[in-house]
Amino acid sequence: MINTIDLAVEDAMKAGKALLKFISRKDVGETGNHQHGYYLPKHSWRIFTDIPPEKGTTCTKDVRITWGNGQQTESSLKWYGTGTRSEYRLTKFGRGFAYIDRDHVGGLLVVIPHDFSHFSAYVFNQEGDIEDVQAFLGTEVVGKFAVFEKRCDLR
Repeated sequence: MINTIDLAVEDAMKAGKALLKFISRKDVGETGNHQHGYYLPKHSWRIFTDIPPEKGTTCTKDVRITWGNGQQTESSLKWYGTGTRSEYRLTKFGRGFAYIDRDHVGGLLVVIPHDFSHFSAYVFNQEGDIEDVQAFLGTEVVGKFAVFEKRCDLR
């Protein structure tokens, strides 16, 4: 039986890219703000969307996400570029969604875009699992985010 770590690493290797981030209190709505959903780094937008971060615009794109537990969500990738906001968020997971609560704050979210409308995503909460995923992908989350990009072996 294949474990979730192996599935995440295999998915990332096949896709050739992944975004890794630690889930924050703000992501799960624990700071009293009106925002919800996973914040995605603006500087890495080309990995997960074709919506450029343009000031003065707000855009939404539908994405299907297959989660590590087998659940699928019809979610949204949103760019907020109006007012003081300048951010991407992955939102719309449905009622009772397992990974958007306080129990997952500090967990590692791994988002693997297969294309701009279909992602795989995994959440790891155990320290050993988090370390293993980063080690197998050869990347480490420093601060809040890390990007895995498969490098070509030119030998």
